[in-house]
Amino acid sequence: TQIESLRAEVSSDEAALVASQAAAREQQAIVERHTLKAPFTGVISERHAELGEWVNPGDALLELVATENLRFDFRVGQDNFAALSPDTPVQITLDATPDRPVSGRIDTIVPVKDPSARTFLVRVLADTANGDEPLRITPGMSARGKLNIDVGRSGVTVSRDAILRFPDGRVTVWVVNTAADPRVVREQTVSTGFEFNGVVEIVEGLSDGEVVVVRGNETLQEGQAVAILQGIP
Repeated sequence: TQIESLRAEVSSDEAALVASQAAAREQQAIVERHTLKAPFTGVISERHAELGEWVNPGDALLELVATENLRFDFRVGQDNFAALSPDTPVQITLDATPDRPVSGRIDTIVPVKDPSARTFLVRVLADTANGDEPLRITPGMSARGKLNIDVGRSGVTVSRDAILRFPDGRVTVWVVNTAADPRVVREQTVSTGFEFNGVVEIVEGLSDGEVVVVRGNETLQEGQAVAILQGIP
């Protein structure tokens, strides 16, 4: 009958539709297998295969360099490891824009130190918004980082250049008697504590306000007269 004929035709069309859908899925799978999707936003820095070249699974085809969420890698002295945390603020100064420092935060502290340099790796994320004019940062740029570490105490600090260390374990600085005329120096034994970024904490031996020598201190003698070229007039 005509109804049965129409039913047979519908069944045939449905079977053809299912076959076409299966073929479409197969072609889509082929397309997806031949489509490379970047895992992050970036630019291609190097290409290892040419158009039409046969490659094997696992072969490197491209090198992709990220252009967003860039991080800075710094080497930090091992003495500062215990004082760092993900909340430690960092001030970053790009060598390309030294007049525009940006703030950052520690993202990762890699607890594996370099035994030869006695340092470990700290990875920092920077706030590149920097006001109305965002900074343009590209991979490979060099920068300097300044850590603001709270050691939980306050005290006297001096430049690392003021410290003299001797084989017998003594640590001294040369203190200037600014009240004398002419001004003379005396050698003062000190005990040091925390050290970071060229500054050394003096735990014992110096008082706040005392003037120490930071240049030429290796050849000074007790009671030698000196002239202050920079610092206290």
